[in-house]
Amino acid sequence: MRIAYFVDRFPQISETFVLGQICGMIDKGHEVTIFADYLVQADVQHAIIADYELLDKAKVLPAITPTFVQRLPTAFAALTSAFKAGQLRVVVRSLNSARYGRDATNLKVLLRAAPHFGSRGYDILHCQFGQLGVWVQRLRECGVLPGALVTSFRGTDAMKFATQDPDKFARLFAGGDRFLPVSHAVRRRLVELSCREDKITVLRSGVDLEIFQPRADCSLHNPVRLLSVARLAPIKGLEYALEATKLLLEAGYRVEYRLLGDGPLTASLQGLVKTMQLDEHVVFEGRVESRRVVEALNGADILLAPSITGDGGEQEGLPNSLKEAMAIGVPAIGTNTGGIPELIEDGVNGFIVDEKDASAIAERIKSLLGNWDAMGEIVANGRRTIEQQYDLRQLNGDLEQIYLETAQCKY
Repeated sequence: MRIAYFVDRFPQISETFVLGQICGMIDKGHEVTIFADYLVQADVQHAIIADYELLDKAKVLPAITPTFVQRLPTAFAALTSAFKAGQLRVVVRSLNSARYGRDATNLKVLLRAAPHFGSRGYDILHCQFGQLGVWVQRLRECGVLPGALVTSFRGTDAMKFATQDPDKFARLFAGGDRFLPVSHAVRRRLVELSCREDKITVLRSGVDLEIFQPRADCSLHNPVRLLSVARLAPIKGLEYALEATKLLLEAGYRVEYRLLGDGPLTASLQGLVKTMQLDEHVVFEGRVESRRVVEALNGADILLAPSITGDGGEQEGLPNSLKEAMAIGVPAIGTNTGGIPELIEDGVNGFIVDEKDASAIAERIKSLLGNWDAMGEIVANGRRTIEQQYDLRQLNGDLEQIYLETAQCKY
């Protein structure tokens, strides 16, 4: 099959779930093209990017200039390309203001269509987030990008964007061929937004079990090593983990807290650490690649994923760090938000606390430290959960089957 993946930024180091699917399809012999709005220039990237030559498969879409006047030369060039490709009808459709509103009159639909003039299409068009599906569905309607449309919903795209602007997503839900929420919580929201249930299949993000293997040594360190692996963004709730760290220190526990990742809250979280006088106990490692994540998990005692519901109602689908910790054998503490309760059964394969409750996080850590000998059974159950439900290779097999069925139904 010819598969086109649509992403916002590529390669985004926090989106290992995207890389896992793309490389899985390459391993299965499919032809892959990646369309990205932005190319990320970073000094740290996952080795898999080079191993699979993914940058050679990526096409960066031209940026749309901010003003109408600035867009005119590009629009005239697009018109010429459409004429050469015999696709002037696409131009006419892209300017349909009754259907696309201001996005038509300000030429955005035309300019998004332009890179695809002359394309012979794909068997599958897979949008990795819901808001990208909205745009790709428009291009299909215009007739410039043939293919069966598959759209993944991963949390905020359903809980915030689609919820706040249901009319914009209604055409996607009507015209899209298959929708892949990463959790049942996200699935329920899609159904509430009037997406047809027979088009929805829950497809979880997987873990590469060959990389995240059970560790041999689970001995407790002194000081206790707390770890979070996350994009430093509001819905990650990391300020509550910092507050919990302070509470533990005040109670006489020797702990250190390490954060792997970066994001929009990096500076404010670092400022909070200074305000709390935690400088000697908290380490920000910044952007890291997957080998460092494995190394950090192997050396950690407890993984914290204190996710929260955002002010706009946005929630995570399911943090990858929880699954990776469980695969390696690190006791994991998550919150009762998004899809986390679908992964963790409290006290069985991990631990759940109320969101936005630093005291609850601290108390649960104290409980774990006071009963560390019981962690063997917990982490064994956690590994078993990942093997049975989140094995990347099994899930990529499921995804390939979804592609085949969806492409056959489309044509």
